[in-house]
Amino acid sequence: MRIILTEVRTKHGLSVIRNLGRRGLHLICSDHMLNPSFSSKYCSECFIYSKEKFLEDLKCAIRKHRANALIPIGYESTILTSMNKEELQAELEYEIPVVPWETMSKVVNKEKLLDISDRIGVSPPRTRIFSDVNGLEEIEKYPVVVKSTSEKTGLKKVEYANSKNELREILSRRVKVGKQIVQEYVRGFGAAFFALYWRGRMKVYFMHRRVREYPYYGGVSSCAESYWHEDLLRRGKRLLDHLNWHGIAMVEFRFDLDDEEFKLMELNPKFWGSLDLAIESGVEFPYLLTKCMGGEEIRQPRYRFKKFQWLLSEDVWRIRTSPNPLESAKEMLTDLLDFSTEKDLKYIGEDPLPTIGRAIYTLMGLIGGKSFG
Repeated sequence: MRIILTEVRTKHGLSVIRNLGRRGLHLICSDHMLNPSFSSKYCSECFIYSKEKFLEDLKCAIRKHRANALIPIGYESTILTSMNKEELQAELEYEIPVVPWETMSKVVNKEKLLDISDRIGVSPPRTRIFSDVNGLEEIEKYPVVVKSTSEKTGLKKVEYANSKNELREILSRRVKVGKQIVQEYVRGFGAAFFALYWRGRMKVYFMHRRVREYPYYGGVSSCAESYWHEDLLRRGKRLLDHLNWHGIAMVEFRFDLDDEEFKLMELNPKFWGSLDLAIESGVEFPYLLTKCMGGEEIRQPRYRFKKFQWLLSEDVWRIRTSPNPLESAKEMLTDLLDFSTEKDLKYIGEDPLPTIGRAIYTLMGLIGGKSFG
């Protein structure tokens, strides 16, 4: 199998490369920019594509590199692959592991997804949709979370409002580019259900609980641990079953300490940032996906309890967003010095160049205030 991987610059892109590379697969790594993942010893070949000419460049690359399989990793390339699945599939031997656009369009439009989840009993937090700043008096409880109904707005993924005045200011900016979702802030912890589906059937799953997040007030995992909860499994599976899912997905929840139930945050139709944790726990999602693509039957692994810390770069950057930097630094150092906690630094011996590259980007992020992915 000669596999093209797209958007490999992220930490989960590097996780996919390393997992498949250890298994001896021929990897053709791609992105729209140069990045440390290209330096991985597991990248057999690399190329850069234009975001504006994604389909054209990808078809040319399939022929040039004699690829017979495609696994999109990032959000943008997953969406574009879904939109053009039939045309790309005609160039490849192995089935592309993404849902058709008819299904994907329900996921990328968060308003549609919220409607579906409500109907099947996978409840989100209390939610209102705003296309202007009218009706704010109906929001009685603060803080609230504000996010767009679509990812492609150029806005920050989420913002937080602690009062009606703050919400008015945030919405007045954001509604100019599209409808906005306003949800109650859920007091509790983040958890997620991850799954590999093949033609509507769940093959493999994994769950995690977030220990720390970057930014401090909520975002991506900077430290997480393996987790299991029957209700989390039930809710995540119910949503993906309803969508007749195909491929990889992350269903993100937050456990509400007040209502004592998991509230749906979003469905991510791609590989996720904490993929290292699943792999280290014994669930090799990328490799198992290639086995499904090759027509092989797979079984659910019994996963181990692990804790994983991403020093490069989220757990370091988290300190600068914390209201108590010293306490956050102490939490980071506690796990750094705990030998039972797995860390992304562990890969420096196995695959040094991208690890060093990400360390440089971490330092650049601390200086310049920007993340790389």
